[in-house]
Amino acid sequence: ISAMASCNNSGNVKDFLRICPWSSSEEATRYMDQRFEYKPNLPDMKVTISTIQNHHQEKVQELFRNTYCHLFQKYTSIAKMVKTAIKTDLSIQNDSCPETLTCAAIFEEYSRNGGSFWVAIDNTNNDDKIIGFVGVKRCARTDVALDALQTYEIHRLAVASNVRGKGIGKLLLRIVEDFIERKEHNGTTAIVATTPDVMEAANFLYQSHSYNIFEDILIGTMKIRTYLKTLIHDEN
Repeated sequence: ISAMASCNNSGNVKDFLRICPWSSSEEATRYMDQRFEYKPNLPDMKVTISTIQNHHQEKVQELFRNTYCHLFQKYTSIAKMVKTAIKTDLSIQNDSCPETLTCAAIFEEYSRNGGSFWVAIDNTNNDDKIIGFVGVKRCARTDVALDALQTYEIHRLAVASNVRGKGIGKLLLRIVEDFIERKEHNGTTAIVATTPDVMEAANFLYQSHSYNIFEDILIGTMKIRTYLKTLIHDEN
């Protein structure tokens, strides 16, 4: 127990592996990320960003639906996308995750694909309301950055409409990039993110944080935009 406590107190994956050399890099990242919690200093809000837990999952599904429901009638493809997401990577049922208080099926889905999933919680009125979330996975795309040793894709980034403009989206993007920096130690990593063109807030968020437009495609009458950002890692 004391050895694992020492591992958990390490600052990054390299430190973790020096203290606990029997662990793999993936095991170290997963162990540290399951216990991740960050309380940023925001004006007028008490916010905690943490790895998703079992009791967060239904609220994540609810906010995801609410983020897109105003577009369902005009864009049936968005309604289908939301329905598919809730049945797949945002499903709270997962054979690899027993129904316990400590196991979150959404986290397991993202973790087994080399990523993670985080939620932003508003603690201002002590009601622990989910106000945002984001996931990231490794992906197999090789066309976005030919010099990248690894590519990650951002999934399901959402911020509740009543708290947009308060820095929550920026924090979630930073959490994703910090996670990738902990996992990848040298060379270049590509990050891709895809969002409908009609989601103005999401598009503005990516563009204002150095995500460049990589491609636009049409699905029916809806334009889907893919963004690209590269991270260069210093081996030292």
